[in-house]
Amino acid sequence: MKKRSKEDATNLKEITLSEMPKLKNIWSVDPQGILSFHNLENVSLVNCGSIEYMFPLSVASCCSHLEILSLTLCGSMKEIVSEKKGSACVPPIFEFNQLNTLFGVF
Repeated sequence: MKKRSKEDATNLKEITLSEMPKLKNIWSVDPQGILSFHNLENVSLVNCGSIEYMFPLSVASCCSHLEILSLTLCGSMKEIVSEKKGSACVPPIFEFNQLNTLFGVF
């Protein structure tokens, strides 16, 4: 397992994607070990009708400060956190223990 350095962490606090009806995914590959999103507080998707999942497991496991999650007109969304098929036998661990607002209109 790669040890995370200060350079790996991002100060990104908010992600808003709007009017992207053909967007299939936010990450084309799982960024495991590349970046951490420990400061992410707010994620909002609006009219992203083709997206099937919000976070790969490696990103979700680093989002402990996420406070707001908003999904509007994302009708193809199947799951918020996607675990790669056939990965570890250990149950996935992630917590959104700061989440205080969850909004969805599909």
